[in-house]
Amino acid sequence: MATPVLTLASIDPVMRSAAASALLCDLPGAVVVQHDLDAESGSLRRVVYDRSGVGEDVTHVLDHACASCALREDIVPTVLALAAGDPQAVVVALPTAIEPLPVVTALGGAEQVTVAGVATVVDTDTLVTDLMGQDMLADRGLAVGEQDDRSVGEVVVHQLEFADMILTAADAPGPVSQAIIAHLAGPGSSVPWDRAPVDRLLAARPTPRRGDLMRLGTPDVESDAGVWTLDLRSWRPLHPHRLLDNAETLGAGMIRGKGHFWVPSRPTLACAWDGAGGQLSVGRLGTWERRPETHLVITGLGGRPAELRQAFEETLLTDAELSRGLGAWSARADGLDPWLGAQQEEAA
Repeated sequence: MATPVLTLASIDPVMRSAAASALLCDLPGAVVVQHDLDAESGSLRRVVYDRSGVGEDVTHVLDHACASCALREDIVPTVLALAAGDPQAVVVALPTAIEPLPVVTALGGAEQVTVAGVATVVDTDTLVTDLMGQDMLADRGLAVGEQDDRSVGEVVVHQLEFADMILTAADAPGPVSQAIIAHLAGPGSSVPWDRAPVDRLLAARPTPRRGDLMRLGTPDVESDAGVWTLDLRSWRPLHPHRLLDNAETLGAGMIRGKGHFWVPSRPTLACAWDGAGGQLSVGRLGTWERRPETHLVITGLGGRPAELRQAFEETLLTDAELSRGLGAWSARADGLDPWLGAQQEEAA
């Protein structure tokens, strides 16, 4: 039978290690493979251990320019080698600041293993600051390379949203942290790490579609403790110039925004909207499989829903602008080349 692989993510190495050890208590025949990146020296450390102790502790300098690619290249052969020993499970403890989606995708094609649940360990005392604050990974010494300009919030939100289970140190997280977890990861997803229902993790089957910005879901949870979620959608495109004017309102502050949109100057292009931690990423998703649609889901803390809804409505094309036809945009520069590439490539 294929060996189940559990993936463990966090931005805190101490909490990650504590949670991995707790999983071994419920999985006595499992083995943990833990990776840590040292951006300053460009090295990758791999530690393999089980309940009997450390079986391997190896550090090597990365030759690959992309640390995350090098990590995936190391994880896959290591996991497959461990699976050949027929352990009860392999727990992959990711380095801090690494998101689980690329690793799950890399492991998904291996016949020797079954990709099971993803758990993310969070510190509920600092979750609001981690997710909604302005800190960059480099500010905390968490960047995985000199070119890593991500915010802490960008990493935390992707770790949260891709997880099957959120592991916490607290039996009863504060109401704000609990509400944020419910809105981003789903109600009932958080449990103390020393009482994690391992059977549920082993039965989970995450897929890359979970992080797909083209397939959005909205949480079945009410606003609570000042945390809310807006579902903003329209068949209309966003006006590219007003988008630039309103980008800070729609993308900055204590919010998490994700989704897709289109602009009249590039009607065949599906555009990505992905922001957290005061940062907003806008890019290309490919061509539309169906009719184009603008759909953003924004989760936030505080009293901004009305402001965001108004900014969204103001950014959409008006009836008068639509009546001129999309062809009217073919010769107009939209100002989005730095994010979406050359406009001529998406001419109507």
